[in-house]
Amino acid sequence: MSEQKNTTMEQEKKITDKESLDIIMNMINQAQVNIRQSSFHLLLWGWIIFAASTGHFILMNFTSIAHPEYAWALTLPGMVISMVYGTIMGRKAKTETYADRLYGLVWLSFIISLIILLIFTDEKGMPVILLLTGFATFMSGAILKFTPLYAGGILFWLFAILPFILANEYILLVTGISVLTGYLIPGYMLKYKVKDVTF
Repeated sequence: MSEQKNTTMEQEKKITDKESLDIIMNMINQAQVNIRQSSFHLLLWGWIIFAASTGHFILMNFTSIAHPEYAWALTLPGMVISMVYGTIMGRKAKTETYADRLYGLVWLSFIISLIILLIFTDEKGMPVILLLTGFATFMSGAILKFTPLYAGGILFWLFAILPFILANEYILLVTGISVLTGYLIPGYMLKYKVKDVTF
């Protein structure tokens, strides 16, 4: 009777251990999906803004095109791709953590602030946009516990000073360089961090 009881207890312990391991693995995999989603958006918007800002600068200074600002039309397909990808990944995710919600709220707050600025300011509003971008990037680093995003946020803040010093036509170049260092470099580091994780 005692042996049977011990066997039952051992089986229960094995099941409990397996369940615990499954819970831990699910949490790790969920975190991996979240990081992958974050790196996707950083890289997508990093390249779009880099291409649009540098394209606007080139068209404005080296061509006779009447509306060089049309380079920013690249953001329209970017919005569609971003929403579709976010919806697909959201459906795949089985759970939503507090960190997920906080991360989403940080970027939602950024987008609302950005839209208001774009409507009511001209190119002189770029330093404020860079400051807001720095804040959202820095907070993303805090939520994901990823140091390069901290650095990316700080770089955005530093680049926000340059439009006050440089001539207006160079603000577009500042924007391009800022997303290169603040979005793209941390984004690729985040992407390859996920690839290097093995279970």
